[in-house]
Amino acid sequence: MQQSHTVKELLAQSAALGIPVTECLGLAAKVLGCNRSAVWAFPEKTVSDAHYQELISQFQQRAQGVPFAYLLGEQEFWSLSFKVSPDVLIPRPETELLVEAVLARLGDRQCTVLELGTGSGCISAALSIERSNWQLVAVDQSATALALAEENAARLGCANITFCQSDWYTALVPSVTFDAIVSNPPYLGQDDPYLGTDIRYEPHAALVSGQTGLEAYEAIIAGAKGFLKPGGLLMFEHGYTQVEELSRMLEAQGFCIVESRRDLQGHPRVLVARS
Repeated sequence: MQQSHTVKELLAQSAALGIPVTECLGLAAKVLGCNRSAVWAFPEKTVSDAHYQELISQFQQRAQGVPFAYLLGEQEFWSLSFKVSPDVLIPRPETELLVEAVLARLGDRQCTVLELGTGSGCISAALSIERSNWQLVAVDQSATALALAEENAARLGCANITFCQSDWYTALVPSVTFDAIVSNPPYLGQDDPYLGTDIRYEPHAALVSGQTGLEAYEAIIAGAKGFLKPGGLLMFEHGYTQVEELSRMLEAQGFCIVESRRDLQGHPRVLVARS
């Protein structure tokens, strides 16, 4: 015989595990097939034993550090909802700075843009929504990440993005050049203490590029001029301690630094360079 449970019990269980009420409501709304306000408004509503056990399992995973976005299966970025999974990095608010920089620098004119390491596809999709006259190519070496990015783009109606599985530039046609190359590559070193936090649940390849955390930038910068139009832009998100070293790397390859943007904490976060 199945036990009878209530929403009130779920709220109590999540509170006991230290789960924020907003996250509890989000997970409960998804599992129960209703909106969050309905969950909150009817605490005496009966919940099936199957749904109760499913949610208790999710609360326990969250308490162990599994990101809320993975449990929910989605994350908001640029006021758009993106499907996410442990195959892709969870979109973060600071990455919107990169989108803003691309839009501001290229304006409304017709452009071609290459995104390297697209992951969930959030950057390319945001650019597509804002600039339907652009042609975008989104690259990722992971087939599972690329499939998720394509699914997100299709759901959002982004018809001007071409997806390509490639390890940076290797699968691209050398004769095709772009007005801009954009990327939020892995930029942590393999011993970065940040890896001991909840980001340990996110894909290692999307976080760590090598010993120093600069290896991905080295590969992207080294090949960029072969895929940029004259005067084309190279735009990165980066770790807040990396701006000086990245600037030196870009200048050594003949790029001119155009702009450095800071995040809400005042840290350097986005670098713009011209070929």
